[in-house]
Amino acid sequence: MADKHGPVFMIRLGVHPTLVVSRHEAVKECFTTNDKAFASRPRYSSGKLLGYNNAGFGFAPYGPLWREMRKLSVIGLLSYRRLDEKRNWVEPIEVEMNKWLEELPFNVVLRMVAGKRYFVNGVHANEEARHVIAGFRQFVHLLEARVPSDVLPFLEWIDLDGYLKSMKHVAELLDTSVQGWVEEHVMKLKSDPSSRQDFIDVMLSILKDDSVFGHTRETVIKATVVSLIVGGSATTFAASACLLFLLLNHRHALERVSRRARCKSWLSPPAPLLIAHEAIEDCNVCGYNIPKGTRLFVNVWKLHRDPRTWSDPEKFQPERFLTSNADISVFGRHFELIPFGSGRRCCPGIALALQMLHLTVARLLQGFDITPVGMTPRMGFFSPKETPQKVMLKPRLPSQLY
Repeated sequence: MADKHGPVFMIRLGVHPTLVVSRHEAVKECFTTNDKAFASRPRYSSGKLLGYNNAGFGFAPYGPLWREMRKLSVIGLLSYRRLDEKRNWVEPIEVEMNKWLEELPFNVVLRMVAGKRYFVNGVHANEEARHVIAGFRQFVHLLEARVPSDVLPFLEWIDLDGYLKSMKHVAELLDTSVQGWVEEHVMKLKSDPSSRQDFIDVMLSILKDDSVFGHTRETVIKATVVSLIVGGSATTFAASACLLFLLLNHRHALERVSRRARCKSWLSPPAPLLIAHEAIEDCNVCGYNIPKGTRLFVNVWKLHRDPRTWSDPEKFQPERFLTSNADISVFGRHFELIPFGSGRRCCPGIALALQMLHLTVARLLQGFDITPVGMTPRMGFFSPKETPQKVMLKPRLPSQLY
C-alpha cells in the first residue's frame, strides 16, 4: 500500500482512523515531536483477556502504571548491569537444533523473572512445564489474531474464529501457574526477607500497597511477569532464528559475525510492523492533522528497504555497517533503523535481546560447521521462518571444549 499511497497515509480499520508511516522523516516526527501524543496503546481483546485487563506494561495505556512498571522492569531486570550479573546462568548444552533457539531464551528469561527452569537438555522438566510452555506459545500466536471487535467494537459479542475463547483459556492456564509462582515467592520472602534472587522477589519487595494504579498488587505483578517472559523470549527467538537463516544462506557473511546484529535487524526485524500506538491528543505529522484516537502503525519492513537510505536494500550486505552505515545503531536514535521501536514505547528489552543474540549465534558458529538450509519467511507480529530450522551440525572443536 505504501507504493500506491505514499510513505504517509490514513486508512480506516473498522471505526478507527489509522495512520501508516514508512519513511524515516515521518517516523522521526511521530517519535520525537509527537512522542507523547503517540505514547498510548489501543485497547485490543488480547490486552483485555491475555494482559490482565491491560495491566501488563506492554498493553497498558500511557500513564503512571506504565511508567512505573517499565522503570521497575528496566532497573530490576533488563539493564546491562543486571544482565551481566546473570551471564553465568547460560551454559552450553547438547540439544536438538530444531528447538534450541526457542528453548534457550525462554529458559534464561524464565529464570531471571521467576527463578525457574523448564527445559533441561531439551526435555520438559515436568508436566507443569509442558503446560506452561504450551500456554506461552499459544499466547504469542494469539497476539497476531485478527479479532473483529478490535476494529468494530459492536461485534464483541460475536466470536467468529474462536479467538476470544482461546484467549480466555490461555489466560486461565497461565494465571494458575503464575499465581503459584507468586505465592511461592511470598512464602519464601516471609521465611527469609533477604533472599531476593529474581524479579518476582524484586517486585514483591518494592510494590507494598494492595492497589497499584487501579489494579491489585497481585494482578500487576502477574501481568508484568507474563509480559516480560513473552516479550523477552519470543523476540529473542525470532531475532536469533532470522539471523541464523540469513547467515546460513549468505556464507560470505560468516566471517563478519561480530557485526551481524544490526544487519539482521535491518533486513528481517523481529516485528515487521511495530506494535500499534494510539494518539492521546490531536497532533500534526508531515503537515497532516491527526485526530486524537488515531492508531499508528510503523511499517518497519518497508522503512528498512527504503532505497533512499539503503543501497541494494534487498541484499544481505553486513559490510554496509562497517562502511557507509557504520554510524547507525538499533537503539531507536536513528530512524532509518528501528527494529525495536523508538521513543517512550520502544522495547525495554533491547539489551537482553542483543546479548542473547550475540551469545547464542556466536557460540553456535564458533563450535560447529552448519549446513545451509532454505526457509520461507512469514509476515506477522513476530517473524521467525515458516518452516522449522533443521540443520546439520558438525563439531569444529575437540570434544572437551564443548
